[in-house]
Amino acid sequence: YVHVSLGSVSGGETLAICWGVCPHPTPPQPPMGLGSAPSASPVAAGSGGYATFLKAQESCPTLILAHANIGDSGVLEVAHFVGKSPHLLRLDLTGCGITSTGALHLAEALRCNMTLESLVLRHNAIASGPAGEAGLAAICQAARDSSTLRHLDLRHNGLVGASAAAHIGSILQGNAQLSHLELSWNPLEVPGGQVLVNSIRATSGLFDCQLTGCRLAEDTMLDIAQLLLRNRKVKNADMLAGPYQGTWSVNTRDLRKLELEDGLKRAIPPVLRSQGEAAAANYSARYMAEDVAGNSVVSRERTEELMQRLLQWRRVHLETSSAGQTFQGAARVQELLEYLDQGQRESDELLKAAEESRHRAELIGQGFQDREMRYRANLATGRDRLLEYAKEYSKLQAALRRMTDDLGLMRDDLQVATEELKRARQHAEDDEDRDKGKLALLIGERKVLEDRLQELTSTGERMDIETKTLRKGTQQVREGVVNELEA
Repeated sequence: YVHVSLGSVSGGETLAICWGVCPHPTPPQPPMGLGSAPSASPVAAGSGGYATFLKAQESCPTLILAHANIGDSGVLEVAHFVGKSPHLLRLDLTGCGITSTGALHLAEALRCNMTLESLVLRHNAIASGPAGEAGLAAICQAARDSSTLRHLDLRHNGLVGASAAAHIGSILQGNAQLSHLELSWNPLEVPGGQVLVNSIRATSGLFDCQLTGCRLAEDTMLDIAQLLLRNRKVKNADMLAGPYQGTWSVNTRDLRKLELEDGLKRAIPPVLRSQGEAAAANYSARYMAEDVAGNSVVSRERTEELMQRLLQWRRVHLETSSAGQTFQGAARVQELLEYLDQGQRESDELLKAAEESRHRAELIGQGFQDREMRYRANLATGRDRLLEYAKEYSKLQAALRRMTDDLGLMRDDLQVATEELKRARQHAEDDEDRDKGKLALLIGERKVLEDRLQELTSTGERMDIETKTLRKGTQQVREGVVNELEA
């Protein structure tokens, strides 16, 4: 079994290879990986030395070159591999020093590839370089036209403003299959956020969009969260929020579980093998290829075969050689047999320990996966509840604004009514003062009239007395005249 891992130490690429017990005195050489130190490796950037490594990954569903620092020239070789690969599902080029020139190569490969689900380009600079923003535009156009791409990671790529957001939005307008988009730590700013939310509003396939550190407005973030929740509800995909889980993530977990249950070994389909498992499965073919270093595969059957051949050689040697030569040959054969037996026991112990370690790792991984699913479910529930609270908060805010407006109108009405009441009171007081003055005049006139009435009454009484006196005198005169006439 051979396992290849790639890393970077102090700016240089490193290669680690683990190999089993084998007759070779030295470990395999760097051509199996992506080089050792850049100064001496034949696979330094631009040297064309990635072909061997890529050939070994032809049937792998994933290709991970994170922080390999392959640059635009290395990306060109990777692009040729991606364009022709019928099995590749995930390509991770995190921190590979890719500029707009490399982005153009990848865009062309993406147009040719018919299987890729996940493309990870974080910690690169695809919008800068000789081609400028054309690299980003090409990647977005290829992603838009792709019928298989589900996940695109462009975090930390220096995508700035509304123009970059417009290119990204074009993906959503044409690719209804894209479900996960990661854009964190790209300063899209407020205008870019508005362009992005308009693009998300026009699609129903996007379930998760990471925008941490993009400097978007709070209302824009809330609108995007609500639109993503709408999409998940429409597609019944509540559990698809968060990190993208591709078909390759199934790997051998289900098969290993069945093996643990019934003890039967099962063949792993090539498309579900991990990168290390596929490399080990293809080891024989790689060993037969020209200029590819390799080592023998240790097994108990091979060891027994070698021991039988040694015993047969010793028997033949004993029959045909002299006494001195026989003793020396028998000692060497015995020594080789002891070495083989000891090596086989050590190999068995290592295999047993490796199996136990793998089993423990699978159990730990299963536990982590179960917890992850539980946490994702809790996060989805919490996110939905948070969105419901946000909606309720928005409704309460709207109701509060309406009530505040109504209260303001009522205060204005109260102020107007208070002023009208004040004016009415002033008018009433003025009318009261005026009426009091009139009343005082009337009372004075009444008193004068009462005095005049009393005076007239007294005069009338005197005149009545005088009239009576005159009438009496007149009557007497009349009687006297009548008497005189009669007489």
